[in-house]
Amino acid sequence: MSTDASVPARRATVATVAFVVFLGGAAFAAPHAAVPPAPVKASPAVETGGPSFFEPFDRLDSRRWFVSDGWVNGDHQGCTWSRENLSISKGVLQLVLGKAKDRIRPYRCAELRTVGHLGYGTYEGRMRTAAGSGLNTAFFTYSNETRDEIDFEFLGRDPGGVQLNYYQAGRGGHESTPKLGNDASAGFHDYAFVWAPGSIRWYIDGKLVRAVSGPDIPTVPSSLVLSLWNGTANIAGWLGPFDASHTPVSADYDWVAFTRAGEKCNFPESITCHPL
Repeated sequence: MSTDASVPARRATVATVAFVVFLGGAAFAAPHAAVPPAPVKASPAVETGGPSFFEPFDRLDSRRWFVSDGWVNGDHQGCTWSRENLSISKGVLQLVLGKAKDRIRPYRCAELRTVGHLGYGTYEGRMRTAAGSGLNTAFFTYSNETRDEIDFEFLGRDPGGVQLNYYQAGRGGHESTPKLGNDASAGFHDYAFVWAPGSIRWYIDGKLVRAVSGPDIPTVPSSLVLSLWNGTANIAGWLGPFDASHTPVSADYDWVAFTRAGEKCNFPESITCHPL
């Protein structure tokens, strides 16, 4: 799939900064997968999570990013993570899901996550999601050690909605499924969340769409994860039955960023450049 048509012109400023998470559109909790251990162990104090960054995807820096390759995340996932299904072209990261002769799964998909762990701050990204029943485009934080998680998950069966969720120590049940007012698969939009002690705020195109607070907010430094995958019949009630006629299909990321708590406006597109 071509990614040129609706990629916004990027202003020539790059420094450090924020990012966003993933979504979907149903009141179901996403199944947690057996993700292989990250290369770097999390710090016990969330405030010490890694430095701010802005990622324009001009190239893939192996010091920042880890590409999932050669395994699956359990019987709910209908594809094998494959490095071959991830590419960068003209400043856009493309994750592709397509058919493949594979001894583990009949489809291959793609996932990218930060090597280091990030803590409190602003997570942002500009992306276009995949459409089709049974698909999940995700932008989220995840801790392998404790299964803390903050999500933007886009369910391909409903490209006009998103699922926002969070987990502490693997305990979820906090789903919210706001309508976007647009088709997330038809063009690029900005998604962000601000993670602070005891609170999370989610933004879409600069507008606050959800705010939560309480003692069950995640506390552990986590990797930032970008992924596209298809589900099996085990979770068809959540993602919908997988429709292979949509493949190959892609999710595209123009940029992503993380801004540490206390820092502001490290790049002009950041929501930290404006009063929140």
